[in-house]
Amino acid sequence: MPKPTATPPTKPTIDPRQPSPPAGYELAKTIVFTRDNPNYLWVNILMALLLLVFYQLFSNLTVTLVPGFEGAWLGGFSGWGVLLVFLMAFVMMFLHESIHYLGMWVLSGVRPRFTAKSFNPRAVLAQTWFPPLVYIAMKLTPLVLLTAVYFLIAPYLPLDWLDYVIFFFAGNAAYAAQDLLSVAGVLRVPGKKLVEDRSEVVFIYTAR
Repeated sequence: MPKPTATPPTKPTIDPRQPSPPAGYELAKTIVFTRDNPNYLWVNILMALLLLVFYQLFSNLTVTLVPGFEGAWLGGFSGWGVLLVFLMAFVMMFLHESIHYLGMWVLSGVRPRFTAKSFNPRAVLAQTWFPPLVYIAMKLTPLVLLTAVYFLIAPYLPLDWLDYVIFFFAGNAAYAAQDLLSVAGVLRVPGKKLVEDRSEVVFIYTAR
């Protein structure tokens, strides 16, 4: 499998919406997730759907895995529980992006940077071009890895914790909405290609 290529970070600021195709490639597709783009709405709709679907899925599967557990209820949080849910959501986002961060660093050899616009942490690595299979694996790793972790630890958790833990891991699945839309965009572009991900903008380049 070919390794991603990277240009060492330079001091001048890179325009996040300006593509930087590697030699021998040209821009084929741009996927924009900024707030002024319709994709931003689709990301949030998909996040809500994924949260509901995975919360119910994890709840139903946990009933079969954990004796005594009767199912989770998303509306059952109140008082300090609501505050804990918000705290868990931020921890989940940071953990999700940390996995992306490590993946980018290991696969490219270039250290990404963390941004936290509107309390939304993101790992960003401009001017680094990933082969499609490497990119797809990197984008899906937080969803697959943390889902597997949930099912490994769920049978050993106290019953009182499970509602919150299910929300945490369902939230991770929901937070993968942008990852899934990015992967779908990459898969729709035919031919030999490389992908550059700047968090809010994804550039897909094809060979000339």
